[in-house]
Amino acid sequence: MSLNNFIIAFEGLDGTGKTLFSSIISDELDKLNVSNKRWPIDSHGTITTREMLDADLSYAYYVNSIRTRLAEATKEVLIFDRYLPSALGYQKLRKSSFGSIVFAKSELNKIYQSIVKPDLTIVLHSSEKVRRKRVLSKPTVDQYDIDSLEIKNKNFWCDFYSTIIDESVIFLDTTRSKEDITREILKEILSTLHNQKKHNSLKSAELYPDLVESNRILSM
Repeated sequence: MSLNNFIIAFEGLDGTGKTLFSSIISDELDKLNVSNKRWPIDSHGTITTREMLDADLSYAYYVNSIRTRLAEATKEVLIFDRYLPSALGYQKLRKSSFGSIVFAKSELNKIYQSIVKPDLTIVLHSSEKVRRKRVLSKPTVDQYDIDSLEIKNKNFWCDFYSTIIDESVIFLDTTRSKEDITREILKEILSTLHNQKKHNSLKSAELYPDLVESNRILSM
């Protein structure tokens, strides 16, 4: 991680609540006077049709978008609505025809040698009934949304996310109340900061005093 930034990445299938909860957490951090910025993975410019349709060009676009945002920020909590796992996953999905994804974790770890790994990756999931309702209720539903509901797509992403599990990755069920999920995410953020402070990898008390001082409130 960067000594200046605490990075949170929201991952998960379409319709699991990534955009919703990344926005809520950003707002909650604002209330705690914690400087933060939130971006979707495709926030840097507009992806062209050619980039969108080509697996490698699409991957390069998303990675460059992440690099640009990381270069802009200092001493902030950075919240990404999708991060490198999504970029790699979509590339593999388009190329593999739902083939093997055994090497996803080793490939991702190799990428993290040149791009900052998130301090906390939150993989959201929900029931298929809830997910389908969320996807189909979007203001604009495109072919990618429809494809995301196919069982083969769901199975691919479930298998993919299962390969990237480590101590910095948590899974949360978003079929519960927004309040419960929000509180749990904030506790995970605080716990991660606390653990990093104990191991001297981040002076969290200096960088995020208001968040650290919120321990009593979040534990109530």
